[in-house]
Amino acid sequence: MPHCNTSRNESSTGDQLRFEQRKVRRLWDELQTELERRALRLADDSGSDVTIPFLLVVVDALTAHGIRPGDRVASFQWNNHRHLELYYGVPAMGAVLHTLNIRLGARDLEYIINHASDRVVFVDEDLLPLVEPLAAQCPTVERWVVCSDRE
Repeated sequence: MPHCNTSRNESSTGDQLRFEQRKVRRLWDELQTELERRALRLADDSGSDVTIPFLLVVVDALTAHGIRPGDRVASFQWNNHRHLELYYGVPAMGAVLHTLNIRLGARDLEYIINHASDRVVFVDEDLLPLVEPLAAQCPTVERWVVCSDRE
């Protein structure tokens, strides 16, 4: 029976495994770099970019608040980068995003928010006076998130 050098075979297998791990790590790094380079550019003059990593921040924040797939989130915002971040981030986590029309009156907004059972409502700061009076009439809303360009 021929003698088999198991240490050489094991070494070869270990080298192959390390090579594959480096290859996977390099591909992962390239993917992350590509995702960070890609940005959704807005057509307005804000000059804002919405990047994939920032969308993950939105998802993480909602998840930390307890938002799960199927939960409803409302956006009472202008068409800006913050709304776009929600537009992509909320459905990506399996939750449902719907917009609230800024031209509707208080009674209509109250009905829509309650009918949808929104748990979180994102509001642009300059639109806050339109929804502030509704807070007491919307028992399902656990958090009103005021969005602003200020730091």
